[in-house]
Amino acid sequence: MTSLIEPSSATGRLRPDDVPQFRHAQLLLLLTEANKLSVTLDLHRLGVTDFAASHPLLILQPSDITYRRLRLAGFTDHPLSNAAPGQRYATRRERLVEDLSRLISLGLARMGTANARRVFLVTDSGSAIAEQLTSVYADAYRSSAQLMLARIARLNDTALQRELSDWLRADPVMFDLLGVDAELTLFGKPK
Repeated sequence: MTSLIEPSSATGRLRPDDVPQFRHAQLLLLLTEANKLSVTLDLHRLGVTDFAASHPLLILQPSDITYRRLRLAGFTDHPLSNAAPGQRYATRRERLVEDLSRLISLGLARMGTANARRVFLVTDSGSAIAEQLTSVYADAYRSSAQLMLARIARLNDTALQRELSDWLRADPVMFDLLGVDAELTLFGKPK
């Protein structure tokens, strides 16, 4: 009998980001925390926040008290993959639309509009499932999501792009690979 969750053939190791259920759980946790904080996330901000909440030590400085708090909660500054931060971000963004589509089809998330943008929101069912996630990692991810939501919500679009480039230590031209135009064709323009 084969396992439903196979290790990566390239490394022979299981990478959590390769498991759709793991990514779905993270998105539910993130959307639930966003709902609690009254933060709305369009696709771009959701992608950035999702990545930042999963990799907070790329963003925080070691001298920051929240850096130490997240280290104690179990986050590490050693990546689980050999990919550079920009590559990890691009891979995660590629999967985001499919993951959101799955959550929406299951009635765990929905689309709405805020400030003339299409945003993604957790449903009551999705929030109920997120509240049932009680592992040490789920608690650490919630803490990280709260920190990143507050930080990212303060940034306008230009500042967010500049910060993202700094966090990923990447050339901003790289972000054109996952441009807004492609995202709009998948979910349609807000009305």
